Amino acid sequence: MHNTCFRAVSSVYGRIDHILIVHIIDNEHSANLEVILNLYKSIPNHVKFFVYVAVQNHDLTASLPVSIPRTVKDFFASVRSNGEPDIRRCTLILNNENGETTSVGSWVQDYFFALESESGIPAFLEHIQFRHQSMYQGDAFIADVLASETDFFLKPFPYAFRGGNILVGDDYMLASKTMLTTNAEHYGKDEALVAEAFRCGFGLRHILWIDYDSAGVELGDLDMFITLGGKTMENNIEKELVFIGQVEPASVVGFGSDQVDAVVQRYNAVLDSVADNIEQPNEYNIPFKIERIPLVVERKGRDQERLRPYSNCLVEVYGRTKNVYIPCYTDSSSDTPYDDGAVLYRAMEYKAKKIFESYQFTVVPIQGDFVSTTNRRGALHCVTNVLKRSESGRTWHIPFSYQTLNYNGNTDGVSTAYLSDNRLT
Repeated sequence: MHNTCFRAVSSVYGRIDHILIVHIIDNEHSANLEVILNLYKSIPNHVKFFVYVAVQNHDLTASLPVSIPRTVKDFFASVRSNGEPDIRRCTLILNNENGETTSVGSWVQDYFFALESESGIPAFLEHIQFRHQSMYQGDAFIADVLASETDFFLKPFPYAFRGGNILVGDDYMLASKTMLTTNAEHYGKDEALVAEAFRCGFGLRHILWIDYDSAGVELGDLDMFITLGGKTMENNIEKELVFIGQVEPASVVGFGSDQVDAVVQRYNAVLDSVADNIEQPNEYNIPFKIERIPLVVERKGRDQERLRPYSNCLVEVYGRTKNVYIPCYTDSSSDTPYDDGAVLYRAMEYKAKKIFESYQFTVVPIQGDFVSTTNRRGALHCVTNVLKRSESGRTWHIPFSYQTLNYNGNTDGVSTAYLSDNRLT
């Protein structure tokens, strides 16, 4: 692999082939199970699922290894009862096989990033300090187990990142500038050097660092209010389509009528600024087209606000196919499908669906307990990680001159673990 060139798997371009998701089981609930089952049923049959099963409650782990077979049996029984007889495209990856309790987070989007080579070799880009600093030590273990059970291998990266703050297009990515400034300050590096390391590690020609002041709003990572939509034509110019959330009075829930306008203004001041910054001409001459989609803001308790985004979705664009899988915030089996909250969410889902469809997307709503996941600041994109895509139509580049990356192994610049011979290893 010494002279193999890698790049980040796109967030939009290419047919989705492999998806990772975590299934957390304790005495009280099975997190993400409904999402897994509905994705399994709704997404095309060629897609292979890797499901990391984490048994976390002490009462369950105390009875191991009995609980692991029970977990597998119950999971596949759920798959079969969901009307999906073909379980061969689902690979379960188990933790706690030795009776150890390991905490695992649901946000598999965040802790490593899938890479691809021109010859089809897959890899995971992982922050080399992550396993020592994570509040969930099991998160690092997921990448290790996946790499050992598949044809992926691990590539270290010297700086911290969150996958939810990275959206990869063709030969560019949108990334939160917070990652750039935080790494530069933490490691005592120049921002330009850190930025070059990100471009090199992710194998892309350009990074547009998205700088925004989220003080006073609960926006979370970029994927909570932005998603990429592929290419579109405007005024005879081919542009990169970007969907960005927009709050409107009808999408504000749980506030007094005298507070709604202030909530709308507070959020849209930030969202409009992000939209304007992306759409304006940039140094890389990448033209962008911005389209706004509904973003629900719901009040939780006295002083907490949570987003219910439709941008936190899975997108695939390849050939003439354009699919988007969006989270649903209503329960189709609810006994009260016509209460005020359900009516609002159905209206916002319908509006988001129509906007996607206006760009020739086939929209597939995915049911799941996304109200609970968004209470923890994540939705469909956050709980999944697309590991492989095909038919992306992306052009391969050797994009960089690495003369500026003067490093000595562990102090300045980029680790020798993944750079050599002026190419990505």
